[in-house]
Amino acid sequence: MRFKLVAIDIDGTLLKIGGRIGKRTADALSSATRAGYQVVLCTGRRYSSALPVVRDLHISLNLVLNSGALVKELSTHRTIHRRSIPPALFDALISYLTQRELFPCVCLDTYPLPDMVVITDARGSAEYLHYLQRTKNFRISPNLDDIPRDKIVALGLIGPFGAMRDVMSGLKLEFRGAISCQIITFGKAGHYYDCLEILRGGTSKWSALMHIAEQHGIKPDEIVAIGNDMNDIEMIRKAGLGLAVANAKQEVKDAARFVIGSCDEEGVADFIEDLLAREKR
Repeated sequence: MRFKLVAIDIDGTLLKIGGRIGKRTADALSSATRAGYQVVLCTGRRYSSALPVVRDLHISLNLVLNSGALVKELSTHRTIHRRSIPPALFDALISYLTQRELFPCVCLDTYPLPDMVVITDARGSAEYLHYLQRTKNFRISPNLDDIPRDKIVALGLIGPFGAMRDVMSGLKLEFRGAISCQIITFGKAGHYYDCLEILRGGTSKWSALMHIAEQHGIKPDEIVAIGNDMNDIEMIRKAGLGLAVANAKQEVKDAARFVIGSCDEEGVADFIEDLLAREKR
C-alpha cells in the first residue's frame, strides 16, 4: 500500500452542491476504511456544523476542523489536537477589528455547548447577518468576557470578497506571523459568502494532518489530499498526491498534480474506487 491516509475537504469536494454526500462516495469511504486507509475529513467548518453532514457515514474517522485549528474524533467527540489563539493575541485582534466596525464570529472547542460566539446579530455586513439567520449552535456575548479563553480556535469575518481581501491585507501587515489567514467561500441555496479565517500562526489543514500522521507513523508521501478551496492548497502541495476536483478554484487546480471529477460527479468516489481497484491487481 503506497498511500495510507486520504484527506478530503468537505464542502465543494466531498459534498455535492446541494450539501449532501452521494451514496457512491459514502460507500467508497467505507470501503477505504475497511481496506486499512486512514480517512480524514478536513474542513473550515466548526464541529457542530460538520456533524450533520458526516455523522451518518458510520465509519471511524478524525475530523480536521476550523481549517486545522482543531481535530476531533467523530465516534467519541474527543479533542485530539487543538491550536488555540493565545488570549493576548485574541484581545489584540478583537480590538483591531471592532475599532473598524468589523464583527467576528469566534469559534470555540466547546461542543456540545454552542461552539460559536458573536458580539452582535444586529450589525455587520449583509452577508454576515444572513449567515447568522441560517446558522445554529451559536450565542451572543456583547463583551466576549464569558468565553473559555483556552478554547478559542478561530475568528471568522463574513462579507463580500473585495472587502475581505482588504481586511486580510491589513491584518497580515499588523500581526505578521502571529496569525494565519485566508479567504474561503461557503454557503448554500444560492447564498454564498466569503469568509476571512483568522487562525493562530502556523495553523493549517496540513499542520493538523501532520499531527494525525505522526500519531500513526504515516509519512507525508503516504498521504493523498483532495480539495477545492484556498485552505486546501498547502495540503495539496505537500501531500504525496494532491488532487483538485474539477469545480475547484483555479489556484487549487494549479497546486494539484491531477484534477479529478467535480463534487457533483462524485470525483472523490471515482478516485477511491480506482485506488482500491489498483491494489487488487
